[in-house]
Amino acid sequence: MNPAVDSGFIIAVKKFSILPNDDIKMLLQKTYDNQLVLFYEVMSKVALGLELPISNETWTRKPFTRKEFNELFCISPEMDEKEVQRRIRAVSYKNWQPFLDIHGFKFEYKP
Repeated sequence: MNPAVDSGFIIAVKKFSILPNDDIKMLLQKTYDNQLVLFYEVMSKVALGLELPISNETWTRKPFTRKEFNELFCISPEMDEKEVQRRIRAVSYKNWQPFLDIHGFKFEYKP
């Protein structure tokens, strides 16, 4: 394991389709389902005493910082309708909701 996030070898990758109407809830479910399948695939090799596989995949971008992630929740009046819809779809899940900040007053989106 490398000290820096998302910088070491990639053991394995499981790709799945993201449909235009998938929201964060559906994306999380697909991710968890595929993580479990991948876990069993990799651990079955480990159980047989085989070495961990190394994928040909490489990291393609630097990881998001917590600050960058949190900024995705902020909607501004300057954003066009498409960007606002994109952010709502990307971050709305249970207690996590996008918000509008006006002069320090926070207005949270309620679906």
